[in-house]
Amino acid sequence: MAASVVGQKLSSFTRVSTAVSSAFEAALTRILTPKRSIDVLRDVRAAKAKGEPYVIVFVGVNGVGKSTNLAKVAYWLQQNDVSVCVDGVLCMVVFGGGGGGGDVGVVLL
Repeated sequence: MAASVVGQKLSSFTRVSTAVSSAFEAALTRILTPKRSIDVLRDVRAAKAKGEPYVIVFVGVNGVGKSTNLAKVAYWLQQNDVSVCVDGVLCMVVFGGGGGGGDVGVVLL
């Protein structure tokens, strides 16, 4: 991300924060865009055939819908004859004296 921002000349109407935000968004999009097609049921069945668990992790700050989406995915998997085990973890992270936190939902198949 730094390479796309450092040394960049901005027009007189462009704010530095806007340029950094755009570079950050582009970097996140590049990182989070899958490189291959994702077929969860195929991957779950392949892991089961190898005798390995298939794990889906839902991560986010409080209030973004992790538990709701975890329940929807678990229900969908059960409807497709996949046995589901749901576990939950609460993470509290403290940065510089301030508080923040979120929880992580884990689906084990």
